[in-house]
Amino acid sequence: MRRFPIPLLLLFGAALAAAPVQADGQITVIEVGGVLDDATVRFLVDSIGQAAATGSEIAIVQLNSPGAVASLDVLEEASQILADPPLPLVVWLGPAPAVAGGGAAQLLRSGVEVA
Repeated sequence: MRRFPIPLLLLFGAALAAAPVQADGQITVIEVGGVLDDATVRFLVDSIGQAAATGSEIAIVQLNSPGAVASLDVLEEASQILADPPLPLVVWLGPAPAVAGGGAAQLLRSGVEVA
């Protein structure tokens, strides 16, 4: 998980324009890649919660995964968090040529997608 000052928000263009942010806030980038197992998906859920708890203005999930082997319960919990996050959140499939298959595609569809 990385944190960036808000001026870097401009790099993400109009896709994030709907998320109100303060000039002194932080952006948290949560990188999730490879085959998604229970531990990786829990890391994602925990990182979103931590970003909200530490005052990030927005979180960006950077996703690149061919699929998931995580349990359905864990994937469902992550889908719910992505669909109704505790802070503004974007799921970015990237960088190119990133992929999202199977359970990873389910998570991508749950969040706000920026391709």
